[in-house]
Amino acid sequence: MEIPLQITFHELESSDAIETVLQERTQKLAHFYERIQNCRVVIEAPNRHSQKERKVFQIRIDVSVPGS
Repeated sequence: MEIPLQITFHELESSDAIETVLQERTQKLAHFYERIQNCRVVIEAPNRHSQKERKVFQIRIDVSVPGS
């Protein structure tokens, strides 16, 4: 079963390579739980004000399953 995936990029350009990797890894989630209804991934770039700091991206993953 293919898990519907929504990917959102904040403060950075979208990337086909990142989207492909996320799609592959999302489909692996079905091995752990077959009833996943959808998956949302948000990728945010670090604050652009400080260029000397190491870039740390914030990634949030929301997985929806049936029930409460």
